[in-house]
Amino acid sequence: MWATRQLEAQIEEVEDRITIALKPSPEVRLLRTIPGIGEILAPLVWLEIGDITRFPGAGNLAGYAGLVPRIIASGGRIRHGGTCRNINHYLKWGFVEAATCAIRLKAYRKSHVGQLYNRLAPGKGHGRAIVAVAHHLAEASYWVLSKQQPYKAPVPRLATIDAA
Repeated sequence: MWATRQLEAQIEEVEDRITIALKPSPEVRLLRTIPGIGEILAPLVWLEIGDITRFPGAGNLAGYAGLVPRIIASGGRIRHGGTCRNINHYLKWGFVEAATCAIRLKAYRKSHVGQLYNRLAPGKGHGRAIVAVAHHLAEASYWVLSKQQPYKAPVPRLATIDAA
């Protein structure tokens, strides 16, 4: 009984130290505007990304997180393989968790993230659709941190009709 109380006190002390160490910075607040990235994942994503200026573009951040398929090209044929193994596994896990949360939360089902998943899942399967949503969240994280502006869902492009 006494050992349990002492252990609980130690756990509470460690949690308090973590809360103090990870005080919400402006970057963490910005990341929390992205669908699926909440109180726990925002500091993880921010700490794993580090200085955003080290990435030349949004695709580079997605590649660093392991959310880009390998391209296997031979004899004029191009095939997309699995993701690479030399990646930041914590960042990949964070973005995949965020994507899973975003598609399951009712608030985001009709948003761009939910529509992306619903469009891809029937043909590609759950796994590939989740990675595609995670890829979108990684690129969104890049733009949010680069521009220092909250997340804005992309505006769908309308098809242009050429006059005959």
